[in-house]
Amino acid sequence: MSNNNDPIVQTKTCPISGNEFSITQWDLDFYNKISPTFAGQKFQIPTPTRSPDERQRRRLGFRNERNLYRRTCDASGKQIISIYSPDKPYKVYDQKIWWSDSRDGLDYGREFDFGKTFTEQFGELMRDVPRLALQIKQSENSEYTNLSIWLKDCYLSFGSEYWRNYMYSTFAFHSSDIVDSYWVFNSEHIFNSFYIEKCNTIFSSSLMQDCSYCYYCDDCIWCSMCIECNWLQNKSYCYQNKQLSKEEFDRMRSKYVKQWTMQNSNRSINRQNENVVWKRVYDSKNCNQLTWWGYCEDVSYSSLVYKLKDSYDCNHSWFDTALLLESESVVNTNYGISLNFVWWPAHNIYYSDYCYWNNSNLFWCIWLRNKQYCIFNKQYTKEEYEKTVAQIITHMQETGEWGEFFDPSLSPFWYNETVAQEYYPSTKTEITQNGYKRSDYEVPTPVSDKVIQAQDLPESIEELQDDILHFAIACEVTGKLFRIQPQELAFYRKHNIPVPRKHPDQRHLERLALRK
Repeated sequence: MSNNNDPIVQTKTCPISGNEFSITQWDLDFYNKISPTFAGQKFQIPTPTRSPDERQRRRLGFRNERNLYRRTCDASGKQIISIYSPDKPYKVYDQKIWWSDSRDGLDYGREFDFGKTFTEQFGELMRDVPRLALQIKQSENSEYTNLSIWLKDCYLSFGSEYWRNYMYSTFAFHSSDIVDSYWVFNSEHIFNSFYIEKCNTIFSSSLMQDCSYCYYCDDCIWCSMCIECNWLQNKSYCYQNKQLSKEEFDRMRSKYVKQWTMQNSNRSINRQNENVVWKRVYDSKNCNQLTWWGYCEDVSYSSLVYKLKDSYDCNHSWFDTALLLESESVVNTNYGISLNFVWWPAHNIYYSDYCYWNNSNLFWCIWLRNKQYCIFNKQYTKEEYEKTVAQIITHMQETGEWGEFFDPSLSPFWYNETVAQEYYPSTKTEITQNGYKRSDYEVPTPVSDKVIQAQDLPESIEELQDDILHFAIACEVTGKLFRIQPQELAFYRKHNIPVPRKHPDQRHLERLALRK
Protein backbone atom coordinates (compact mmCIF):
# COMPACT_ATOMS: atom_id res chain seq x y z
CA MET A 1 0.00 0.00 0.00
CA SER A 2 1.39 3.41 -0.96
CA ASN A 3 1.46 6.23 1.54
CA ASN A 4 3.62 9.18 2.48
CA ASN A 5 5.66 6.94 4.78
CA ASP A 6 6.44 4.37 2.09
CA PRO A 7 10.23 3.93 2.35
CA ILE A 8 12.38 5.10 -0.56
CA VAL A 9 14.80 2.34 -1.48
CA GLN A 10 16.49 3.95 -4.49
CA THR A 11 16.90 7.37 -6.11
CA LYS A 12 17.58 7.48 -9.83
CA THR A 13 18.32 10.20 -12.38
CA CYS A 14 16.25 10.28 -15.57
CA PRO A 15 18.54 10.22 -18.65
CA ILE A 16 16.06 12.33 -20.63
CA SER A 17 15.01 15.11 -18.25
CA GLY A 18 17.89 14.91 -15.78
CA ASN A 19 15.37 14.94 -12.92
CA GLU A 20 15.70 12.66 -9.95
CA PHE A 21 12.91 10.22 -9.12
CA SER A 22 12.43 7.70 -6.36
CA ILE A 23 11.74 3.99 -6.21
CA THR A 24 9.79 2.93 -3.13
CA GLN A 25 9.23 -0.39 -1.49
CA TRP A 26 5.67 -0.39 -2.81
CA ASP A 27 7.10 -0.01 -6.34
CA LEU A 28 9.42 -2.98 -5.82
CA ASP A 29 6.54 -5.08 -4.52
CA PHE A 30 4.52 -4.35 -7.66
CA TYR A 31 7.41 -5.05 -10.05
CA ASN A 32 7.91 -8.36 -8.32
CA LYS A 33 4.19 -9.14 -8.56
CA ILE A 34 3.95 -8.32 -12.27
CA SER A 35 7.13 -10.26 -13.19
CA PRO A 36 6.07 -13.24 -15.35
CA THR A 37 7.22 -16.84 -15.29
CA PHE A 38 8.01 -18.78 -18.46
CA ALA A 39 9.37 -22.31 -18.73
CA GLY A 40 9.68 -22.42 -14.95
CA GLN A 41 11.81 -19.28 -14.75
CA LYS A 42 10.67 -15.97 -13.25
CA PHE A 43 11.78 -12.91 -15.22
CA GLN A 44 12.06 -9.98 -12.85
CA ILE A 45 10.87 -6.60 -14.07
CA PRO A 46 13.68 -4.09 -13.44
CA THR A 47 13.07 -0.67 -11.94
CA PRO A 48 12.35 1.98 -14.60
CA THR A 49 15.14 3.99 -16.18
CA ARG A 50 13.01 7.09 -16.93
CA SER A 51 11.11 9.38 -14.61
CA PRO A 52 7.30 8.99 -14.40
CA ASP A 53 6.76 12.03 -16.65
CA GLU A 54 9.16 10.77 -19.29
CA ARG A 55 7.59 7.32 -19.18
CA GLN A 56 4.20 8.90 -19.77
CA ARG A 57 5.55 11.09 -22.57
CA ARG A 58 6.94 7.98 -24.28
CA ARG A 59 3.55 6.22 -24.13
CA LEU A 60 1.57 9.24 -25.30
CA GLY A 61 3.93 9.53 -28.26
CA PHE A 62 2.20 6.43 -29.70
CA ARG A 63 -1.30 7.96 -29.66
CA ASN A 64 -2.71 10.15 -32.40
CA GLU A 65 -6.31 10.87 -31.46
CA ARG A 66 -7.54 13.67 -33.63
CA ASN A 67 -5.28 14.39 -36.60
CA LEU A 68 -7.02 13.09 -39.74
CA TYR A 69 -5.63 12.92 -43.27
CA ARG A 70 -6.64 11.83 -46.74
CA ARG A 71 -4.50 9.09 -48.22
CA THR A 72 -4.74 5.97 -50.38
CA CYS A 73 -5.77 2.60 -48.99
CA ASP A 74 -2.91 0.18 -49.74
CA ALA A 75 -5.37 -2.69 -50.22
CA SER A 76 -7.99 -1.15 -52.51
CA GLY A 77 -6.23 1.90 -53.94
CA LYS A 78 -9.20 4.09 -52.96
CA GLN A 79 -8.99 7.42 -51.17
CA ILE A 80 -9.69 7.09 -47.43
CA ILE A 81 -9.58 9.12 -44.23
CA SER A 82 -6.81 8.01 -41.93
CA ILE A 83 -4.85 8.91 -38.80
CA TYR A 84 -1.69 8.19 -40.83
CA SER A 85 -0.46 11.05 -42.98
CA PRO A 86 0.59 10.21 -46.57
CA ASP A 87 4.28 10.61 -45.69
CA LYS A 88 4.25 7.61 -43.32
CA PRO A 89 6.22 4.47 -44.37
CA TYR A 90 3.40 2.07 -43.44
CA LYS A 91 0.77 0.07 -45.24
CA VAL A 92 -2.64 1.48 -44.27
CA TYR A 93 -5.93 -0.30 -44.86
CA ASP A 94 -9.45 1.02 -44.83
CA GLN A 95 -11.14 -0.08 -41.63
CA LYS A 96 -13.65 -2.38 -43.37
CA ILE A 97 -10.86 -4.27 -45.09
CA TRP A 98 -8.69 -4.34 -41.96
CA TRP A 99 -11.51 -5.78 -39.85
CA SER A 100 -12.60 -8.31 -42.47
CA ASP A 101 -11.57 -11.98 -42.51
CA SER A 102 -9.88 -11.62 -45.90
CA ARG A 103 -6.43 -11.44 -44.30
CA ASP A 104 -4.84 -13.12 -41.30
CA GLY A 105 -2.20 -11.51 -39.13
CA LEU A 106 -0.36 -14.84 -38.97
CA ASP A 107 0.52 -14.39 -42.66
CA TYR A 108 3.21 -11.96 -41.47
CA GLY A 109 4.77 -14.32 -38.94
CA ARG A 110 8.54 -14.68 -38.73
CA GLU A 111 11.33 -16.17 -36.66
CA PHE A 112 13.08 -14.23 -33.94
CA ASP A 113 16.62 -13.12 -34.82
CA PHE A 114 18.92 -13.20 -31.80
CA GLY A 115 21.40 -11.07 -33.71
CA LYS A 116 19.07 -8.04 -33.62
CA THR A 117 17.38 -6.01 -30.92
CA PHE A 118 13.66 -6.13 -30.23
CA THR A 119 13.35 -2.54 -31.46
CA GLU A 120 14.97 -3.35 -34.80
CA GLN A 121 12.82 -6.41 -35.44
CA PHE A 122 9.54 -4.97 -34.22
CA GLY A 123 10.09 -1.91 -36.41
CA GLU A 124 10.42 -4.23 -39.43
CA LEU A 125 7.20 -6.02 -38.48
CA MET A 126 5.36 -2.72 -38.07
CA ARG A 127 6.34 -1.66 -41.57
CA ASP A 128 5.14 -4.98 -42.99
CA VAL A 129 1.83 -5.50 -41.15
CA PRO A 130 -0.97 -3.16 -42.37
CA ARG A 131 -2.16 -0.41 -40.02
CA LEU A 132 -5.81 0.39 -39.34
CA ALA A 133 -6.75 3.66 -41.04
CA LEU A 134 -9.28 4.70 -38.39
CA GLN A 135 -10.39 2.97 -35.23
CA ILE A 136 -14.13 3.12 -35.79
CA LYS A 137 -16.46 0.16 -35.56
CA GLN A 138 -20.21 -0.32 -35.99
CA SER A 139 -20.92 3.37 -36.51
CA GLU A 140 -23.31 5.37 -38.67
CA ASN A 141 -22.71 8.76 -40.30
CA SER A 142 -19.55 9.28 -38.24
CA GLU A 143 -16.71 9.08 -40.77
CA TYR A 144 -14.70 11.94 -39.27
CA THR A 145 -14.08 10.30 -35.91
CA ASN A 146 -11.48 7.98 -34.38
CA LEU A 147 -10.98 5.60 -31.46
CA SER A 148 -14.70 4.99 -31.19
CA ILE A 149 -17.38 2.35 -31.46
CA TRP A 150 -21.19 2.35 -31.77
CA LEU A 151 -21.54 5.98 -32.89
CA LYS A 152 -24.31 7.77 -34.72
CA ASP A 153 -24.26 11.24 -36.29
CA CYS A 154 -20.92 12.28 -34.78
CA TYR A 155 -18.32 14.65 -36.18
CA LEU A 156 -14.68 15.37 -35.28
CA SER A 157 -14.96 13.57 -31.96
CA PHE A 158 -12.63 10.98 -30.54
CA GLY A 159 -12.22 8.15 -28.09
CA SER A 160 -15.78 7.18 -27.14
CA GLU A 161 -18.52 4.59 -27.36
CA TYR A 162 -22.33 4.41 -27.38
CA TRP A 163 -22.86 8.05 -28.30
CA ARG A 164 -24.79 10.14 -30.80
CA ASN A 165 -24.83 13.78 -31.91
CA TYR A 166 -21.36 14.30 -30.50
CA MET A 167 -19.18 17.05 -31.99
CA TYR A 168 -15.68 18.42 -31.42
CA SER A 169 -15.21 16.41 -28.23
CA THR A 170 -13.03 13.72 -26.72
CA PHE A 171 -14.05 10.76 -24.55
CA ALA A 172 -17.78 10.30 -24.13
CA PHE A 173 -19.54 7.16 -23.06
CA HIS A 174 -23.26 6.41 -23.26
CA SER A 175 -24.03 10.08 -23.94
CA SER A 176 -25.71 12.25 -26.55
CA ASP A 177 -25.88 15.85 -27.79
CA ILE A 178 -22.38 16.81 -26.66
CA VAL A 179 -20.39 19.72 -28.13
CA ASP A 180 -16.87 20.95 -27.30
CA SER A 181 -16.44 18.76 -24.23
CA TYR A 182 -13.99 16.32 -22.67
CA TRP A 183 -14.72 13.16 -20.65
CA VAL A 184 -18.49 12.82 -20.44
CA PHE A 185 -20.25 9.79 -18.95
CA ASN A 186 -23.96 8.95 -19.14
CA SER A 187 -25.02 12.52 -19.88
CA GLU A 188 -26.81 14.62 -22.47
CA HIS A 189 -26.93 18.23 -23.65
CA ILE A 190 -23.40 19.11 -22.54
CA PHE A 191 -21.53 22.11 -23.95
CA ASN A 192 -17.98 23.37 -23.41
CA SER A 193 -17.39 21.26 -20.29
CA PHE A 194 -15.15 18.53 -18.96
CA TYR A 195 -15.39 15.63 -16.51
CA ILE A 196 -19.16 15.31 -16.46
CA GLU A 197 -21.01 12.26 -15.17
CA LYS A 198 -24.75 11.52 -15.08
CA CYS A 199 -25.75 15.07 -15.96
CA ASN A 200 -28.26 16.86 -18.14
CA THR A 201 -27.82 20.33 -19.66
CA ILE A 202 -24.45 21.47 -18.34
CA PHE A 203 -22.64 24.42 -19.96
CA SER A 204 -19.10 25.72 -19.40
CA SER A 205 -18.59 23.65 -16.27
CA SER A 206 -16.24 21.00 -14.90
CA LEU A 207 -16.31 18.08 -12.48
CA MET A 208 -20.09 17.80 -12.28
CA GLN A 209 -21.90 14.69 -11.12
CA ASP A 210 -25.65 14.02 -11.05
CA CYS A 211 -26.45 17.65 -11.90
CA SER A 212 -28.82 19.39 -14.29
CA TYR A 213 -29.22 22.87 -15.75
CA CYS A 214 -25.98 24.21 -14.33
CA TYR A 215 -23.82 26.88 -15.93
CA TYR A 216 -20.27 28.03 -15.12
CA CYS A 217 -20.07 25.62 -12.19
CA ASP A 218 -17.22 23.58 -10.81
CA ASP A 219 -17.09 20.45 -8.65
CA CYS A 220 -20.77 20.09 -7.77
CA ILE A 221 -22.85 17.01 -7.07
CA TRP A 222 -26.65 16.50 -6.97
CA CYS A 223 -27.29 20.14 -7.96
CA SER A 224 -29.72 21.76 -10.35
CA MET A 225 -30.43 25.28 -11.56
CA CYS A 226 -27.09 26.74 -10.47
CA ILE A 227 -24.91 29.44 -11.99
CA GLU A 228 -21.29 30.24 -11.11
CA CYS A 229 -21.26 27.85 -8.16
CA ASN A 230 -18.56 25.58 -6.84
CA TRP A 231 -18.22 22.89 -4.20
CA LEU A 232 -21.96 22.55 -3.76
CA GLN A 233 -23.91 19.41 -2.95
CA ASN A 234 -27.64 18.84 -3.24
CA LYS A 235 -28.51 22.47 -3.93
CA SER A 236 -30.91 24.19 -6.33
CA TYR A 237 -31.53 27.76 -7.45
CA CYS A 238 -28.13 29.09 -6.44
CA TYR A 239 -26.02 31.89 -7.88
CA GLN A 240 -22.38 32.19 -6.78
CA ASN A 241 -23.12 29.76 -3.94
CA LYS A 242 -25.95 31.94 -2.62
CA GLN A 243 -29.42 30.51 -2.21
CA LEU A 244 -32.19 32.22 -4.19
CA SER A 245 -35.88 31.60 -4.45
CA LYS A 246 -37.10 30.11 -7.70
CA GLU A 247 -38.56 33.45 -8.68
CA GLU A 248 -35.31 35.33 -7.91
CA PHE A 249 -33.30 32.76 -9.83
CA ASP A 250 -35.58 32.94 -12.88
CA ARG A 251 -35.37 36.73 -12.94
CA MET A 252 -31.59 36.64 -12.62
CA ARG A 253 -31.18 33.94 -15.27
CA SER A 254 -33.30 35.87 -17.76
CA LYS A 255 -30.84 38.77 -17.51
CA TYR A 256 -27.74 36.60 -17.43
CA VAL A 257 -25.35 37.30 -20.29
CA LYS A 258 -24.04 34.02 -21.71
CA GLN A 259 -20.53 34.22 -23.16
CA TRP A 260 -19.94 30.51 -22.59
CA THR A 261 -16.23 30.64 -21.86
CA MET A 262 -15.02 28.10 -19.37
CA GLN A 263 -13.16 29.32 -16.32
CA ASN A 264 -9.92 27.78 -15.06
CA SER A 265 -9.97 25.67 -11.93
CA ASN A 266 -6.90 24.11 -10.34
CA ARG A 267 -8.85 22.56 -7.51
CA SER A 268 -8.19 18.93 -6.76
CA ILE A 269 -11.19 16.83 -5.87
CA ASN A 270 -11.44 14.18 -3.22
CA ARG A 271 -14.65 12.21 -3.39
CA GLN A 272 -14.59 8.93 -1.55
CA ASN A 273 -10.85 8.41 -2.02
CA GLU A 274 -8.85 6.31 0.40
CA ASN A 275 -5.06 6.54 0.62
CA VAL A 276 -4.68 8.30 -2.73
CA VAL A 277 -2.05 10.77 -3.93
CA TRP A 278 -4.14 12.28 -6.66
CA LYS A 279 -5.26 15.18 -8.79
CA ARG A 280 -8.89 15.24 -9.85
CA VAL A 281 -9.64 11.66 -8.99
CA TYR A 282 -12.52 10.12 -7.10
CA ASP A 283 -13.82 6.78 -5.84
CA SER A 284 -10.30 5.35 -5.78
CA LYS A 285 -8.20 3.47 -3.26
CA ASN A 286 -4.47 2.97 -2.65
CA CYS A 287 -3.24 4.99 -5.64
CA ASN A 288 -0.08 7.04 -6.08
CA GLN A 289 0.37 9.85 -8.62
CA LEU A 290 -2.95 9.10 -10.27
CA THR A 291 -4.46 11.93 -12.31
CA TRP A 292 -7.84 12.32 -13.94
CA TRP A 293 -10.91 10.17 -13.44
CA GLY A 294 -11.34 7.35 -10.98
CA TYR A 295 -12.82 4.08 -9.77
CA CYS A 296 -9.26 2.75 -9.53
CA GLU A 297 -7.48 0.64 -6.94
CA ASP A 298 -3.76 0.03 -6.39
CA VAL A 299 -2.73 2.09 -9.42
CA SER A 300 0.37 4.31 -9.74
CA TYR A 301 1.90 6.76 -12.23
CA SER A 302 -1.16 6.69 -14.48
CA SER A 303 -3.61 9.17 -15.97
CA LEU A 304 -6.93 9.16 -17.81
CA VAL A 305 -7.81 5.75 -16.44
CA TYR A 306 -11.16 4.35 -15.33
CA LYS A 307 -11.95 1.14 -13.46
CA LEU A 308 -8.30 0.09 -13.56
CA LYS A 309 -6.76 -2.08 -10.85
CA ASP A 310 -3.31 -3.19 -9.72
CA SER A 311 -1.38 -1.43 -12.49
CA TYR A 312 1.54 0.93 -13.08
CA ASP A 313 2.31 3.45 -15.81
CA CYS A 314 -0.88 3.34 -17.85
CA ASN A 315 -2.78 5.85 -19.95
CA HIS A 316 -6.25 5.66 -21.51
CA SER A 317 -6.95 2.26 -20.00
CA TRP A 318 -10.28 1.27 -18.52
CA PHE A 319 -13.22 -1.06 -17.99
CA ASP A 320 -12.35 -4.16 -15.97
CA THR A 321 -8.66 -3.98 -16.70
CA ALA A 322 -5.97 -5.09 -14.26
CA LEU A 323 -2.31 -6.04 -13.80
CA LEU A 324 -0.81 -3.83 -16.47
CA LEU A 325 2.63 -2.28 -16.73
CA GLU A 326 3.65 0.45 -19.19
CA SER A 327 0.60 0.37 -21.44
CA GLU A 328 -1.29 2.78 -23.67
CA SER A 329 -4.99 2.38 -24.55
CA VAL A 330 -5.86 -1.01 -23.10
CA VAL A 331 -9.44 -2.14 -22.54
CA ASN A 332 -10.82 -5.19 -20.71
CA THR A 333 -7.41 -6.83 -20.42
CA ASN A 334 -5.94 -8.83 -17.57
CA TYR A 335 -2.16 -9.05 -17.23
CA GLY A 336 -0.04 -7.29 -19.81
CA ILE A 337 3.36 -5.62 -20.16
CA SER A 338 4.19 -2.92 -22.72
CA LEU A 339 0.97 -2.89 -24.71
CA ASN A 340 -0.28 -0.41 -27.27
CA PHE A 341 -3.99 -0.64 -28.20
CA VAL A 342 -4.98 -4.06 -26.93
CA TRP A 343 -8.75 -4.43 -26.51
CA TRP A 344 -11.62 -6.74 -25.55
CA PRO A 345 -10.98 -9.19 -23.92
CA ALA A 346 -7.35 -10.21 -23.57
CA HIS A 347 -4.96 -11.69 -21.05
CA ASN A 348 -1.26 -12.51 -20.79
CA ILE A 349 -0.17 -10.17 -23.61
CA TYR A 350 3.37 -8.80 -23.90
CA TYR A 351 4.94 -6.20 -26.18
CA SER A 352 2.07 -6.22 -28.63
CA ASP A 353 0.42 -3.60 -30.81
CA TYR A 354 -3.14 -3.25 -32.17
CA CYS A 355 -4.42 -6.68 -31.15
CA TYR A 356 -8.19 -7.00 -30.67
CA TRP A 357 -10.86 -9.48 -29.66
CA ASN A 358 -10.21 -12.62 -27.63
CA ASN A 359 -6.43 -12.83 -27.61
CA SER A 360 -4.28 -14.54 -25.00
CA ASN A 361 -0.62 -15.44 -24.56
CA LEU A 362 0.84 -13.21 -27.26
CA PHE A 363 4.42 -11.93 -27.38
CA TRP A 364 5.68 -9.37 -29.90
CA CYS A 365 2.51 -9.45 -32.04
CA ILE A 366 0.63 -7.01 -34.28
CA TRP A 367 -2.90 -7.20 -35.76
CA LEU A 368 -3.99 -10.50 -34.27
CA ARG A 369 -7.56 -11.49 -33.40
CA ASN A 370 -8.79 -14.63 -31.64
CA LYS A 371 -5.27 -15.98 -31.32
CA GLN A 372 -3.16 -17.53 -28.58
CA TYR A 373 0.42 -18.71 -28.13
CA CYS A 374 1.87 -16.54 -30.87
CA ILE A 375 5.29 -14.89 -31.06
CA PHE A 376 6.16 -12.36 -33.73
CA ASN A 377 2.84 -13.21 -35.44
CA LYS A 378 3.85 -16.86 -35.70
CA GLN A 379 1.82 -19.71 -34.19
CA TYR A 380 3.43 -21.97 -31.54
CA THR A 381 2.28 -24.76 -29.28
CA LYS A 382 2.00 -23.91 -25.61
CA GLU A 383 5.26 -25.68 -24.80
CA GLU A 384 7.11 -24.04 -27.71
CA TYR A 385 5.70 -20.65 -26.73
CA GLU A 386 6.92 -20.91 -23.12
CA LYS A 387 10.42 -22.02 -24.13
CA THR A 388 10.85 -19.43 -26.90
CA VAL A 389 9.52 -16.51 -24.83
CA ALA A 390 12.01 -17.37 -22.07
CA GLN A 391 14.85 -17.23 -24.61
CA ILE A 392 13.64 -13.92 -26.05
CA ILE A 393 13.28 -12.26 -22.65
CA THR A 394 16.82 -13.32 -21.79
CA HIS A 395 17.97 -11.61 -24.98
CA MET A 396 15.93 -8.48 -24.14
CA GLN A 397 17.54 -8.38 -20.70
CA GLU A 398 20.94 -8.32 -22.38
CA THR A 399 19.93 -5.46 -24.70
CA GLY A 400 18.30 -3.48 -21.86
CA GLU A 401 14.82 -3.58 -23.45
CA TRP A 402 13.06 -5.87 -20.99
CA GLY A 403 10.54 -3.99 -18.82
CA GLU A 404 10.67 -0.85 -20.95
CA PHE A 405 7.86 0.44 -23.15
CA PHE A 406 8.40 0.59 -26.92
CA ASP A 407 11.27 2.84 -27.96
CA PRO A 408 10.03 6.24 -29.25
CA SER A 409 11.54 5.46 -32.66
CA LEU A 410 8.85 2.78 -33.11
CA SER A 411 5.94 5.21 -32.90
CA PRO A 412 3.99 5.26 -36.17
CA PHE A 413 3.24 8.95 -35.60
CA TRP A 414 5.24 12.15 -35.55
CA TYR A 415 5.59 13.52 -32.03
CA ASN A 416 3.96 16.81 -33.02
CA GLU A 417 0.71 15.05 -34.01
CA THR A 418 0.39 12.92 -30.87
CA VAL A 419 -1.13 13.47 -27.45
CA ALA A 420 2.44 13.77 -26.13
CA GLN A 421 2.67 17.19 -27.76
CA GLU A 422 -0.48 18.25 -25.90
CA TYR A 423 0.86 17.19 -22.50
CA TYR A 424 4.53 17.98 -23.12
CA PRO A 425 4.79 20.72 -25.76
CA SER A 426 8.23 20.57 -27.35
CA THR A 427 10.15 22.41 -30.03
CA LYS A 428 11.48 20.67 -33.12
CA THR A 429 14.97 20.55 -31.61
CA GLU A 430 13.73 19.15 -28.28
CA ILE A 431 11.72 16.47 -30.05
CA THR A 432 14.64 15.09 -32.04
CA GLN A 433 17.10 15.40 -29.15
CA ASN A 434 14.88 13.17 -27.02
CA GLY A 435 14.71 10.40 -29.62
CA TYR A 436 11.29 11.17 -31.08
CA LYS A 437 10.35 11.73 -34.71
CA ARG A 438 8.95 14.91 -36.17
CA SER A 439 7.65 15.97 -39.56
CA ASP A 440 6.80 19.29 -41.16
CA TYR A 441 3.99 17.70 -43.18
CA GLU A 442 0.83 19.78 -43.10
CA VAL A 443 -2.65 19.06 -44.36
CA PRO A 444 -3.26 21.08 -47.54
CA THR A 445 -5.04 24.33 -46.75
CA PRO A 446 -8.72 24.06 -47.72
CA VAL A 447 -9.98 26.44 -50.36
CA SER A 448 -13.38 28.14 -50.16
CA ASP A 449 -14.93 30.81 -52.33
CA LYS A 450 -17.14 31.85 -49.43
CA VAL A 451 -15.24 32.92 -46.31
CA ILE A 452 -16.51 34.98 -43.40
CA GLN A 453 -14.22 36.45 -40.76
CA ALA A 454 -15.02 35.48 -37.19
CA GLN A 455 -15.49 39.11 -36.14
CA ASP A 456 -18.18 39.51 -38.79
CA LEU A 457 -20.42 36.82 -37.33
CA PRO A 458 -23.57 38.09 -35.58
CA GLU A 459 -23.47 38.14 -31.78
CA SER A 460 -26.79 36.37 -31.43
CA ILE A 461 -27.65 32.95 -32.84
CA GLU A 462 -31.10 34.36 -33.62
CA GLU A 463 -29.54 36.67 -36.21
CA LEU A 464 -27.65 33.89 -37.98
CA GLN A 465 -29.06 32.72 -41.30
CA ASP A 466 -29.01 29.15 -42.65
CA ASP A 467 -26.54 30.12 -45.36
CA ILE A 468 -23.76 30.05 -42.75
CA LEU A 469 -23.61 26.33 -43.62
CA HIS A 470 -22.22 27.29 -47.03
CA PHE A 471 -19.48 29.55 -45.64
CA ALA A 472 -16.06 28.80 -44.18
CA ILE A 473 -15.28 30.75 -41.01
CA ALA A 474 -11.78 32.13 -40.48
CA CYS A 475 -10.65 31.47 -36.89
CA GLU A 476 -10.13 34.67 -34.94
CA VAL A 477 -6.91 33.27 -33.40
CA THR A 478 -5.20 31.17 -36.08
CA GLY A 479 -6.97 32.20 -39.27
CA LYS A 480 -7.63 28.52 -40.09
CA LEU A 481 -10.88 27.84 -41.90
CA PHE A 482 -13.68 25.71 -40.46
CA ARG A 483 -17.35 25.06 -41.17
CA ILE A 484 -20.51 24.75 -39.13
CA GLN A 485 -22.30 21.40 -39.51
CA PRO A 486 -26.12 21.16 -39.76
CA GLN A 487 -26.55 19.19 -36.50
CA GLU A 488 -24.16 21.60 -34.81
CA LEU A 489 -26.21 24.62 -35.87
CA ALA A 490 -29.35 22.91 -34.58
CA PHE A 491 -27.68 22.42 -31.19
CA TYR A 492 -26.67 26.09 -30.95
CA ARG A 493 -30.16 27.25 -31.85
CA LYS A 494 -31.82 24.91 -29.38
CA HIS A 495 -29.70 26.21 -26.52
CA ASN A 496 -29.34 29.83 -27.70
CA ILE A 497 -25.54 29.62 -28.10
CA PRO A 498 -23.61 31.84 -30.54
CA VAL A 499 -21.63 29.96 -33.19
CA PRO A 500 -17.94 29.58 -32.34
CA ARG A 501 -15.37 32.04 -33.60
CA LYS A 502 -12.39 29.74 -33.13
CA HIS A 503 -11.27 26.67 -35.06
CA PRO A 504 -12.08 23.31 -33.37
CA ASP A 505 -8.35 22.63 -32.86
CA GLN A 506 -7.93 25.96 -31.06
CA ARG A 507 -10.94 25.27 -28.87
CA HIS A 508 -9.52 21.85 -28.03
CA LEU A 509 -6.17 23.34 -26.97
CA GLU A 510 -7.89 25.92 -24.78
CA ARG A 511 -9.91 23.18 -23.05
CA LEU A 512 -6.75 21.22 -22.35
CA ALA A 513 -5.13 24.27 -20.78
CA LEU A 514 -8.00 24.52 -18.28
CA ARG A 515 -7.77 20.84 -17.42
CA LYS A 516 -4.50 21.10 -15.46
